Amino acid sequence: MEENAVSQLARLGDVLIVRIGDISVKTTLQGFLDDGRFLTQIPFYALQPVDIADNVTVRLHLPRQSCAYGWYAVKEHTSVRDGVPLYQFRAVSEPERIQRRRAYRLAVSLSAEVVPLTEKGGARPQMGVTVDISEKGLCFVSGEAFETGSKLRLKLDLAEDGVLMLHGEVVRSVRAEEQDRYMTGVCFGELSQWKQAYLLKFIMKRQLLLSRDEARLHA
Repeated sequence: MEENAVSQLARLGDVLIVRIGDISVKTTLQGFLDDGRFLTQIPFYALQPVDIADNVTVRLHLPRQSCAYGWYAVKEHTSVRDGVPLYQFRAVSEPERIQRRRAYRLAVSLSAEVVPLTEKGGARPQMGVTVDISEKGLCFVSGEAFETGSKLRLKLDLAEDGVLMLHGEVVRSVRAEEQDRYMTGVCFGELSQWKQAYLLKFIMKRQLLLSRDEARLHA
């Protein structure tokens, strides 16, 4: 992998779970290198250091509050930093999110152009603002209520990440606290692999930025 995707998700000192055969052990991230390489402490099991042979592929998990991320990595060799022996790994797969129960909902305000779809085609577009978004759907606020079951085309402005066009079905539409405003929940239809990946990348990126901001506040 050309860029270090692990460094886009994790921070130094984060706990990783390493699965080797039938056992799972904890370690911590100690450094990031180029080409998807990273350093960890040598994990312990039953008070003994775990010996992972060079060129062995392991599964790693990065736990988060609402989900976890998992990927495969090859142990390249044992490195030494400041006199401390560390394992050097190279990621051989892209990190993927492992959902615990429900899709993570990212609270974010995005400009959304909403077009109701009818048998005669698309109706007049109107503007809305998202409340949150996940891989499965989103919630937005606008000046119009929509019938449950109606189909919508949504054009989301992801700021520096471009524009994403999605289709979905209204699952609820209720009056918001603001006068003459309505909150509408939408469930996405079948998304192409490209759109799924694009949306997931956007959510993961924003989630990472939020986590870093929270870490700074509590530092």
